[in-house]
Amino acid sequence: MGFNPKDYDDVKTRLSRFWEDHPNGRVDTNIVSATEQMFIIKAEIYLDVDDPNPKATGLAEEHFMTKGVNANHPVENCETSAIGTALKASASSTADMRSKSSPTM
Repeated sequence: MGFNPKDYDDVKTRLSRFWEDHPNGRVDTNIVSATEQMFIIKAEIYLDVDDPNPKATGLAEEHFMTKGVNANHPVENCETSAIGTALKASASSTADMRSKSSPTM
């Protein structure tokens, strides 16, 4: 079974659903590591702004490139990926997330 784009909810859609379900939620992002070639961003998902601990976290790594999305917006791309990973991890069941499977490599 391969990746079918019709079965994929992008991060924008997943984030919109998160805010619908958790209007008092919180999404925090931080750069965990950075070098001249790459960086790692961590996203934390809180179901309520006052929660002391995140429901889930997600990490993403990106490399500075001369072509493609990472030529112009590598930090934004990495942050979006980290948020998407954290949102997927925050779903305790498929029904909680109401999203389709993310692609796997």
